[in-house]
Amino acid sequence: MRGERAELPGVCHLRGHRAMSDGRLRTTSKPNKIKAGNTFFVPTPSSAHRLLWPILSIPFLALADRGVAVGHVVPGMVYLVGAGPGSADLITVRGLRVLQSADVVLTDALIAPELLAEARPDAEQLHVGKRGYCVGSTKQESINDAFVRLARQGKSVCRLKCGDPCVFGRGGEEAEVLAAAGIPFEIVPGVTAAVGALAAAKIPLTHRSVGPAVVLATGHHDPDSDDCTHDWEALARLPVVVFYMAVRHLAAIARRLESAGLPPGTPAAVIQSGSLPEQVVVTAELAAIADVAAGVVGPAVVVIGEVVRYRERLLGLVAAQTGVSA
Repeated sequence: MRGERAELPGVCHLRGHRAMSDGRLRTTSKPNKIKAGNTFFVPTPSSAHRLLWPILSIPFLALADRGVAVGHVVPGMVYLVGAGPGSADLITVRGLRVLQSADVVLTDALIAPELLAEARPDAEQLHVGKRGYCVGSTKQESINDAFVRLARQGKSVCRLKCGDPCVFGRGGEEAEVLAAAGIPFEIVPGVTAAVGALAAAKIPLTHRSVGPAVVLATGHHDPDSDDCTHDWEALARLPVVVFYMAVRHLAAIARRLESAGLPPGTPAAVIQSGSLPEQVVVTAELAAIADVAAGVVGPAVVVIGEVVRYRERLLGLVAAQTGVSA
């Protein structure tokens, strides 16, 4: 995110700051709740946006009126935070503030190292990630026990998860555990891969000319097993379907969709490491996508539907305007 990195010398509530025309926050003498040395980003509007800055600052002023503190975390509380699709700068402002303030960070696999570096220097970091079918992944029960135990010790806990906590991230399950244990919690949403990875690949998740619906589905289970309960006929009728964790079973997924009536010429794409510098995008017709994407490994998302065609269209328009292939 463009902007200045604002060092807060002490703690201050938002009501202790005044938004300036150049995007800076001027600190007043109001008491604060943030520990010294914490940082956050303040967008710096370009000259074209200076007239909009008073309008954009209204939500912050509304928060200030309610006494909400910047970056404040509550001892004994657990925050289920979405880290975004991969790139460190796609975390939300709220998520970043929690990460920078928490006593303990329980982090998933694949979180960008530069994002973890935003945690307090004295914060405890526990790596509790899962890697699909890999042996050695942290058991969910162990994760649950950890954040309940840490919260009961009076520590503020940031449970940092890839994407959005509640989009195939077990955020709902973890919230249930916390509620049942009497632990206060907050769910801080994140940019899920269906939004972030597709945007990075220049594929719009929805488009008015394509259809009025989109479905997010897991591809974790073998489509031919009893564990997979998808209604393939229903999925085949929808204009856009995004599969998470589907690379291993991509051939079987494509076959089931074709058998359910989805035309084999339907465009499809596989996006590996979406939003990261090493991002790979593979496109093909549904009938061929598994073969064309044979070299792709996770993390990846699969999108099937006419929206995929807009990637080529957008890249072509960019190339025509700039003379440079994106």
